[in-house]
Amino acid sequence: MEKEIVDRLIFKSGMTAKDYKFEQEIPKRPNPLKLSKWLSKEIEEVEKQIDLIEEEFEVKCTCEKGCSACCRQLIALSMSECLAIKPYIENLSKDEREKLKRKVLEQCHILEENNITNKVINTTRKEEVIQDKYFKLKMPCVFLDEENSCSIYKVRPSLCWSYRNYGDKADCEKDYDVESTIKYGDWEHRVFERILTARPPRNGLYVLPFAIKEMMEW
Repeated sequence: MEKEIVDRLIFKSGMTAKDYKFEQEIPKRPNPLKLSKWLSKEIEEVEKQIDLIEEEFEVKCTCEKGCSACCRQLIALSMSECLAIKPYIENLSKDEREKLKRKVLEQCHILEENNITNKVINTTRKEEVIQDKYFKLKMPCVFLDEENSCSIYKVRPSLCWSYRNYGDKADCEKDYDVESTIKYGDWEHRVFERILTARPPRNGLYVLPFAIKEMMEW
């Protein structure tokens, strides 16, 4: 995709996100289930707006079900977002919960061995260094199923749904910073701001496995 088109697309996206009036009201301190349902609709609504912008510029995202290289990148999220995932975990069978627990604890151990801690994303160290170290571990997200699909897709973290590739999907296997990708940060910021208003944040951002571990008190 030509740089001129990318620049125009990002500019239009930013302006649209800035003035966009969301259909839903922000709930006041909802429980995890209500928060999950609300966030699912928020993500769906924003994705439709991004799709419309793509149509306007006649570009098409090449991401598709089953391509999961981005699911091996570092995902940082707030505990507010994590609460929206909680109902999905609680709906798992006992065996599925135990399997998830093993994945989470194993990944937390690997991350600690590599000096990536639960709040490392909040330190003054360069984020690029952390991302590079994490990507080289080639660890799939704990919510990636056997078919390389996201088991929490409707409430996946903002870092996931705001990321789209417009080039060769194979490039995502090689690096976490792919030239043909766009991160819709303006939309991410709007939704992130709204969910933190619904459920005020606690302790900043966590690396995903540590967030799940703390939320479930494993």
